[in-house]
Amino acid sequence: MSGLEIERKLLVRLVGDPAAEAGARTLELEQAYLRDTGSGTRRIRRTIEHGVARFHLNAKRELASGVREEDEEEIDAPRYAALAAERDPERHAITKTRYAVPLDGLVWEIDVFAAALAGLVLAEVEHATVEELHQKLTPPACLVIVRDVTDDRRYTNAALARLDTTPDDEP
Repeated sequence: MSGLEIERKLLVRLVGDPAAEAGARTLELEQAYLRDTGSGTRRIRRTIEHGVARFHLNAKRELASGVREEDEEEIDAPRYAALAAERDPERHAITKTRYAVPLDGLVWEIDVFAAALAGLVLAEVEHATVEELHQKLTPPACLVIVRDVTDDRRYTNAALARLDTTPDDEP
């Protein structure tokens, strides 16, 4: 799949259980970044839902605030393992639980990070147009928005993969 990714990224705090929200899906994710080729970021991701693993190769290139060109393809387990050999040694794998929560025609992807990034919770909301990036958002009942971090490069997954702890200003 190729196209534009138009999304807001928000630093959030949980005040309830995202899995208990109506229509919520729970996914376990592990993603690793591949060596830099100078043309954006490339990553591999393993997603487990209901005990079934799926694998993806993804490439992104930032175009503007909240807008990236994205190419993603589903791959098989052997190709995933082969690509893992190209992993960037300066970045650790990111593990997180993602809750996909539908609300008001949008899907809130709530990421609860584990391991070195434990305690960090981010939410992403994809939009169909750039104009929608500026609409007021009403979050699911399970979370409170701390602040918009769409333009804060410290909160990109590629940057987080370089950290041994959450960004400096995290509680």
